[in-house]
Amino acid sequence: MVPLRILILFAAIIGGVLYLAIFNDAWVPFYLSPELSMELPVMVPVMGSFFLGALCVAIFFSVDSLADFFSSIRKSAEEKRTRRATTLYNMGMERLTTGQRREAEKFFTKALGINGEHIPSLLALGVMRREEGDLTEAINLHSKAKGLNEKSAAAMLELAEDYFRAEQYVYAVSTIKEAQKIVRKSLPAFRRIRDVYVRVGNLEEAIVAQKAVIDNSPVAMEKEERNRLAGLIYQKAMGHIEEGKPEEARDALNNAIYDDSQFVPAYIKLAEVYEKLGKSRNARKTLESGFKATRSIIPLKALELFLRAKDENNAVVDTYSWAKGLAPENDEIRILLVAAYLHNGLPDTARLELSEIKGPLAGSTLAQLMEGKIIHHGDTSDNPALESLEKAYQRELNMFFRFVCGSCFAVAPEYSGRCPSCGQWGTVKQLLL
Repeated sequence: MVPLRILILFAAIIGGVLYLAIFNDAWVPFYLSPELSMELPVMVPVMGSFFLGALCVAIFFSVDSLADFFSSIRKSAEEKRTRRATTLYNMGMERLTTGQRREAEKFFTKALGINGEHIPSLLALGVMRREEGDLTEAINLHSKAKGLNEKSAAAMLELAEDYFRAEQYVYAVSTIKEAQKIVRKSLPAFRRIRDVYVRVGNLEEAIVAQKAVIDNSPVAMEKEERNRLAGLIYQKAMGHIEEGKPEEARDALNNAIYDDSQFVPAYIKLAEVYEKLGKSRNARKTLESGFKATRSIIPLKALELFLRAKDENNAVVDTYSWAKGLAPENDEIRILLVAAYLHNGLPDTARLELSEIKGPLAGSTLAQLMEGKIIHHGDTSDNPALESLEKAYQRELNMFFRFVCGSCFAVAPEYSGRCPSCGQWGTVKQLLL
């Protein structure tokens, strides 16, 4: 329906025209040439102007309608091409997920043949080219996708990956910075940004990106992501140590512990830094705090080595006794306490402690060798069997623990802050033999 306001306006115009035409009998001169003129009633030019205006409006409306008509036809055709290209793209992705790369490539190429500006197909084909090692073509395809949509974070992230693979690190970082301005709460995007920064060695920006990952992660994943953040800060601290900046390393390691109190390597390395700074008391407290926070025996073993280096053998016994009080159900601590008693020449106390071990460790090879050590304690005779017992005991004590990565489950013969297999920080834990 025509709006009431337009009807009222139209009625007012008609009324004005009729008033001038009927109730005004004035005549106005019209000059056809300088010598020729004629007089017409005022109603003639008024009515002529009105109808001329109406004709212009009608013409403009018709032209606009025709433009809309052709635009709708063009838009319909574009939408049809886009739908067809999207269908081909989806078929290509289905082939790609089943390992049919050549078939997938054909579908992506067909999609671009129908619609050369189909961004998903450009991105998919670009990734395929990158995986095939054709980095120049990958960059061209992803650059085109980025040019078609300047706000496509996906195109920017893929392009940054291309630049990184091509060792064009300056372009990789600049492209990532563009993506950061656009990405809001996309968890996969922040992870990609973090990974690129890690690989180009920009730990400061990697840490910022990882904090964004944590802010946008579901609660169930927060612990894992905080571990990654602590790992990045730990890696930064290692760089400070290599540069001879122990104070900066100390601050970074404290930050790593603040972000993830379960990050064992930070406690170990922080104790070493404190020792280099001449703060042995802080070093000891750090390792004790590490055990209290994590209940891992790795800080305890580090503390034992720390104390034995200072010839504080009684303090080793006190440390394991203290730890046993905090975790009385932990037989690993008990058996290490037995070893400390034996090291200090206290076989009777060692026997009593050994008798309290009731779990699987009670029948272990190490426990049996300890029993043998207790029985033969004080025997100074030149007996090859005792020498063999001592060697077997030391070997078993040294091999008592092996270490496993909680991320990739790779087993390592010694403790490391970073898994040598998957490269994750702080995931290596002790595994009882």
